[in-house]
Amino acid sequence: MTLGGLVSPLPEGAGRVGLLSSDEFLDAAIPFDTELFQDRPVRRVGVVLCADHAAAPQSLGFARKHFAALGATVVDVPAACGTGTLPDVDALYLAGGNPRELLACVRERSGWWEQVLDRWRDGMTLAGASAGAMALCRQAIGTCTCDNPSHEWGDGLGPLEGIGLAVHADRRDPAWLDELGRRAPVPVLAIDEATGVVLEAGREPVVAGPGRAWVLPR
Repeated sequence: MTLGGLVSPLPEGAGRVGLLSSDEFLDAAIPFDTELFQDRPVRRVGVVLCADHAAAPQSLGFARKHFAALGATVVDVPAACGTGTLPDVDALYLAGGNPRELLACVRERSGWWEQVLDRWRDGMTLAGASAGAMALCRQAIGTCTCDNPSHEWGDGLGPLEGIGLAVHADRRDPAWLDELGRRAPVPVLAIDEATGVVLEAGREPVVAGPGRAWVLPR
């Protein structure tokens, strides 16, 4: 199965979706972010940092420096702990950390993710790194409340249908990847470190970064 045949078609008019394996807000992610924002006026980037609350202040500093070099201003976007509506941003970026913490944080705030998806359908770019990228799929490893969340599948946030992710793939045990691909409820896209995939309606997926992205055998 090709990358283009892996993901259910995105709706016309929706924004791009970016799936980055690691190294968000660092120089290693510049090729991915350059591809993600190519030919799009991105001036304000919202970052959601609730997958790792302890690292959030440092991550915010890195994000501000990183996106300033790309000509954009960063807006810290709280999820569960915030109030009000989603601010006016051109792109929303879910940083990495613990998938279960991220899901719990977002779902605690009723209706918030529905606002995000409505804005995405209207053209806002939506991206995630590591746990954030996994959460953009309807089915994801690491999100269940089971005893072994790093190997079991649970509910993600979407909007992506028909795909699961294995991030940090070049650091994984090949036997673990093989087993994951065979047992997954959906086809799994494996992505190497510092590498990402950019999805857009009507366009073939683009792999950006030094590594590779491939579909695990089933």
